[in-house]
Amino acid sequence: MKKIIFGVKIPSQSSCIPEFQKTLLKYGGLIKTRLGLHNANESVDAPFGIVLLEMSGNDAEISSFEAEILKHEDIEIQKMYFRM
Repeated sequence: MKKIIFGVKIPSQSSCIPEFQKTLLKYGGLIKTRLGLHNANESVDAPFGIVLLEMSGNDAEISSFEAEILKHEDIEIQKMYFRM
């Protein structure tokens, strides 16, 4: 078992946002922490949002989650790995 922190960058006007939300629900058992980062300047729309996800599970489950997220070309993922 390992813990991974995913940083997921999503364009603000992306059409894949509803599908991204469905994927988060589908794999909710793997998500231990979810943190959305937003633009602090309310007068300017941010071009993208970032969601930090603390994942905990086996390699196959986490790989399946990542593959489903990466089906959307406009989503970018950065990762940090921690051994348990």
